[in-house]
Amino acid sequence: MNFKKLKIKEFDNVEKYAWIINLKLREQDDVSESKIIGTAYLAYLAKKEAIVTTNELIDFVNQKLPES
Repeated sequence: MNFKKLKIKEFDNVEKYAWIINLKLREQDDVSESKIIGTAYLAYLAKKEAIVTTNELIDFVNQKLPES
């Protein structure tokens, strides 16, 4: 698979998961672009860092991410 096809495939994956997150937030009437992007980023971090539980994610955010 060449780089261009890989890039398209990866974008399709990101788009798919952003859509799923959007639908889940809509169920709670809590939708905004920033929340969708933030939630997608946290999902990415959880996968990248092999974070399994909510408490692990909270600890990771508190220790590794800047306040801003």
